[in-house]
Amino acid sequence: MNNAIPLDLAAFRAGQVSALYDVILNMAEKERVSPQLCALIGIASDIHAEIRASLDKEMSQ
Repeated sequence: MNNAIPLDLAAFRAGQVSALYDVILNMAEKERVSPQLCALIGIASDIHAEIRASLDKEMSQ
């Protein structure tokens, strides 16, 4: 992948996505989306949180 971005920008964007996941999950719950879809959104959010934690750790070194 030649379109790599700097780690600081990746960490910033990861923070934006964290907020976006919260909004999406809240909207899905309000709209009474299927529990399966809510679970999938939650799994994606958890994976993203792991990636963000890794980026934050790398940025602090």
